[in-house]
Amino acid sequence: MLYKQVTQMGGLELVISRKQWVIVCEPFNFPSSFTNKSFVIKKLYVNALHHYEQLYFRRRSGYLVPAPTATHSSDSANGGGGGGGGG
Repeated sequence: MLYKQVTQMGGLELVISRKQWVIVCEPFNFPSSFTNKSFVIKKLYVNALHHYEQLYFRRRSGYLVPAPTATHSSDSANGGGGGGGGG
């Protein structure tokens, strides 16, 4: 479901550049208390699905491109953010 959400929006690079992680998270119906959902979902996608996206969505072969990065402040502006605390 996560892979489908991201690829329907154009893939990881576009989701990051357009700061759309909050939109990606919507179908999962996370509780409002899960304040760093965008950060967690992005990290999960980069670690588990980015290379899969390159192979099967982008049809790349050979050297795989490292995941693009975005600043934490841009994630925070969209309901993500790394935020420590909690407990």
